[in-house]
Amino acid sequence: MSSSEAEKAVDKLLQERVIQRAKLEEQLKEFQIDMLKTKGDLRLKTAEFDYKQYELNNKQGELDKGIYEVLKRRDAEHQIETQALEAEHRDELERVKAEAQELRLLNTRLNQDLKDSGNRLSSALTSISKLAEGAGTRLCAVNNPEGSMPRTPSVRRSPSVSFDDDREQVQFDRPELRGNQEAKQNSVAEYSNKAKRPKKA
Repeated sequence: MSSSEAEKAVDKLLQERVIQRAKLEEQLKEFQIDMLKTKGDLRLKTAEFDYKQYELNNKQGELDKGIYEVLKRRDAEHQIETQALEAEHRDELERVKAEAQELRLLNTRLNQDLKDSGNRLSSALTSISKLAEGAGTRLCAVNNPEGSMPRTPSVRRSPSVSFDDDREQVQFDRPELRGNQEAKQNSVAEYSNKAKRPKKA
């Protein structure tokens, strides 16, 4: 092979390599462009994902806030209801205690009234018994006018029986009773004197 042919072969090989290199460079540029586009798309998708995540976080925060407000409101309502129930039961307990105290006081008053009534009844029965004894003695004198006139016992005043109640006062030693007793004594004496007088022929 002559030197000219060799030079032509080398030039051709160099041209082919230059062309191949240019193609490779073109392909590299296209690849770089594709890579840039891919990176841009990836960044865009990442930004979109971050934004959606942000929105989701905001919605979750609003949801959590709403749940917290609901729980807080329910807790406040529960506390109010609990306090109302406690106050209601406390008022009921105080009312029951007051009623029990009133019942105890009423029982005490009733017992005292029964005791006072018993004392008044006993005193009244004693006075009535003494009055009945005096009336029996006078009745014996009337039924036996012929015999010796027994000495009419003096009527002793029965003790005054007064109730401690301001609404009523019972006195067994009354002036009108004494007047009746004196009138009965006078009638007995007059009848006895008439019986002792001699009868006219």
